[in-house]
Amino acid sequence: MSRFPPLAIRSFDDLVKAEREILQRIAKTPNGGNLFMLHPFRLFADVEVKLPKELEAEIVRRFPELSGLSSTAYEALRNRGGHQNVRFHIRGLFRKKKQEPK
Repeated sequence: MSRFPPLAIRSFDDLVKAEREILQRIAKTPNGGNLFMLHPFRLFADVEVKLPKELEAEIVRRFPELSGLSSTAYEALRNRGGHQNVRFHIRGLFRKKKQEPK
């Protein structure tokens, strides 16, 4: 059973609004920052953040570097347990787009 109640996210705006709660869940997860760097969508599922497939596709369109994620490294780290010597501390879910000058 998960340590977190389910959090349904329906849009990118919902994701932005829930960022603080999601970051807290990541911080409470062993190696959470490292797992986020390996596969954010897998980590979202593990911390009970529910994203529809359409939203995942939208996020990948906005951030194409997420299109080549592999579950293998994520599974290896998650199943290994313990703390890593190098730890990522996540301060935001995705980089903010610069606003266009007016």
